[in-house]
Amino acid sequence: MKFDGNALRERRIELDRSVDEVSLACSIPNAMIEAFEEAELERLPHRCFATGLLRTYCLHLELSPERFISDLEEALRTPHNEQSPIRRTTAPRIPLINWPSFRPSVSKEIETWLAVCGLLLLGWFAYSTVVRPTAEPSQGQAQAASLEAPHTTSDALP
Repeated sequence: MKFDGNALRERRIELDRSVDEVSLACSIPNAMIEAFEEAELERLPHRCFATGLLRTYCLHLELSPERFISDLEEALRTPHNEQSPIRRTTAPRIPLINWPSFRPSVSKEIETWLAVCGLLLLGWFAYSTVVRPTAEPSQGQAQAASLEAPHTTSDALP
C-alpha cells in the first residue's frame, strides 16, 4: 500500500495553513512535513520518530492519525531481502579507554597518597598550633557553681 501524503497536503491547504505555520505549531521540521506530503519515506527519520511526527501532524490537522500511521507502517514494511526505504545511520564509535595502558604507574599513585597524607598533617598541625591554643580550657563546659538563678521582679511567690 502506498502512503497518501496528498491527503495531508489537501487538508493543510483546506485549513489555510502554510508549512511554516504548521512547523512552528507542531515543532516538526519543514523537511519532515514536506516528506510526509510528498510521500518520500526515505527522507523520514527512524520509524518510531516518523510515527510520532505523523501523529502530531495529523492531530494538528484535525485528522484521525490511525489511518495514516497504519498506511505508513504498511508502506515501510518490506521483505527481508530488500532494503528498508528509511535510512538507518549508525553513530560513530567512540574509542573506549584501554584501561591496562591507561592505569597510572605505581609511583604516581604513591605520590598522590603522600600528597594527601601531607595535606592532612599540615591541617592537623595548623589546627593544633593556631586554633587550639587560643581556646580556653573551660570553654564549652558548664560549671555548676557559675550558674545563677534569674532575678524576678517579685520576691514573693504565690
